[in-house]
Amino acid sequence: MESLDISHNNLTGVIPKSLEALLQLKYFNVSFNRLTGEIPSGGPFDNLTNESFLSNEALCGAPRLNVPPCQSGSPRQSRKRRLLLLTYVSLPIASILFAMAITFSSKRCRRSSVNPAAIDTSPIQCVSGIMELALRCSAESPEERMNMKYVLAALKKIKLQYLTNCRQT
Repeated sequence: MESLDISHNNLTGVIPKSLEALLQLKYFNVSFNRLTGEIPSGGPFDNLTNESFLSNEALCGAPRLNVPPCQSGSPRQSRKRRLLLLTYVSLPIASILFAMAITFSSKRCRRSSVNPAAIDTSPIQCVSGIMELALRCSAESPEERMNMKYVLAALKKIKLQYLTNCRQT
């Protein structure tokens, strides 16, 4: 391949380094796209001009191509920086969550002296009814499974029972 013009195609991403292997490439144009990252510097890219890379989102590379130089920070440094940032952010969040868990559990222990008869069991009964219904719907053989008409009727019954219990409390 001697010529590749893919300008004005709204392309995104990076220019693959593997294109450096196309030694016969004389003309290459990716102008007016949304490409990012480093422009390869080997192979045919040694002879290309800045006109091949005009109006892209964030290309970087050799100064002769009129693009900003690429950041020279090694991947190891940026990985270290991300890990440090993650530690600084996650440590306070974990501490807050831990404090909230301790507070919640201590309040719960203090409340455990409440009379069990005073606890509203209607939400538990509602969820239990729905789970029981789900088990009936997921039986192995089709003959054992509940018909959808009956499922709908059972759900309405559970809903009415729940609403009645809520009004009484």
